[in-house]
Amino acid sequence: MTHALNCDELLHSDPEIPSCCAGEHNWTFQGCGGCASNPGCWSLGGTTLKFVSRCTKCGLGRTEIMFGRQRNPDQCDTITYEEGQFPIGEDL
Repeated sequence: MTHALNCDELLHSDPEIPSCCAGEHNWTFQGCGGCASNPGCWSLGGTTLKFVSRCTKCGLGRTEIMFGRQRNPDQCDTITYEEGQFPIGEDL
């Protein structure tokens, strides 16, 4: 009998976070879209959610996809980073 591994059973690591030119990242959801009551958050259908945040110091963008309970076999949550995705600064 074959057993397919799921995300809870796999040992995997998040991608390496690019360093911040100003020391530690200062993450915020402000200025990242989404709705007014929940900035930086989108529903992608079912229980899947997308969260976008940015570093106010260096402009690095972080996108997290969380699949929730209604996921396909071997479908894992993801985190990606994109340098220069947002302008630098607190107020957008």
